[in-house]
Amino acid sequence: MMVVMIPAKPALACSCAPVSVEEAWQQSEIVFAGTLSRLQGTGKNSFNEQRVKATFTAERFWKGEPTMTVTLQTVLNQSSCEGYFFEADASFLVYATRNEKRELTTGLCTRTTSDVAREAGALNGLATLAGFEIKTPPESSTPNASTMSDGSELLILIPLIVAGLIIVISLYRVRGQFHRQGHRDRQ
Repeated sequence: MMVVMIPAKPALACSCAPVSVEEAWQQSEIVFAGTLSRLQGTGKNSFNEQRVKATFTAERFWKGEPTMTVTLQTVLNQSSCEGYFFEADASFLVYATRNEKRELTTGLCTRTTSDVAREAGALNGLATLAGFEIKTPPESSTPNASTMSDGSELLILIPLIVAGLIIVISLYRVRGQFHRQGHRDRQ
């Protein structure tokens, strides 16, 4: 009788203690709602799980500095505590912390969820009780006519004004020469 032993991979299971909205908010560096816009593989971790960089288009912030996009690292896994299984083009409310490399990260033991409405309602209630502000990201950093209020609109108008003056002066001179020429012809 021959017995063949095959080494088993370590079983990974995640058991998380329940965390209140307030505790999760306090433990997080950034809390935001957004839509997953890009998911990019970045290699494997020590358990051979796929590491990913998840980029979100952010919509609201309950904690952290508002930005248009937020990128974080995680493991694409539904059973590893350090991972979260994000679905493309879906909306999430994310509680993120920084790992040892100072990268934003999230996992199953945070309150990160795809049930944005329920979690946002809980966070809005906390904001009312705790008195913190819910923020939205800036629209765009590119100036346009509706956002310029620092006098920079004059920089756009100056060349137009100069061109208009040149045209007026040129027409005045041409008209003056024409009148002088017409006056000489009559004599």
